[in-house]
Amino acid sequence: MASDILVLDNFLEPNEFNKVSRYFNDYCQWQYSPFVTNDPHQGKVPADDEFQFVHVFWYPTKGIASDKFEHVSPVVNKLNPGILVRVKGNLNTRTPEVVQRDWHIDYDYGNKTAIYYINTCDGYTAFESGEKVPSVANRIVVFDGGKRHAGTTCTDQKTRMVLNINYFPHNAK
Repeated sequence: MASDILVLDNFLEPNEFNKVSRYFNDYCQWQYSPFVTNDPHQGKVPADDEFQFVHVFWYPTKGIASDKFEHVSPVVNKLNPGILVRVKGNLNTRTPEVVQRDWHIDYDYGNKTAIYYINTCDGYTAFESGEKVPSVANRIVVFDGGKRHAGTTCTDQKTRMVLNINYFPHNAK
């Protein structure tokens, strides 16, 4: 794995992970989103496959601060960001074949991006540089916000769920 991609397994203690996982699996209220990336008109993914469900927990520039933030706070607190930009849950439904979404950058302001995997499935996060990080429950991958990446669907579970965190570290300039 490239040195600019940090992968940590068993990120949370089992009891904390179980609470987060239970919230996402049993209680999270998902909202339909007709696009996956910030640029929904790239056209590389067939239009019928270009959707996902989201729950935005924190997005201050859009005036969003979910009253459900407490359910993801164990992940955010352990990550220990300096300044949060956005915290968003993504849910992709099962497809007959794994569909890789379009390459994108969430934000590129000298920030970091972290993807925390809620469930294990055959989906993954791909990086344009060639690396792939499989979706493994309680794993987190952290990388420079300017690194192009893509998420996927899955075929072996009903859903692929991740928590996407964009933030500035404490030592950001």
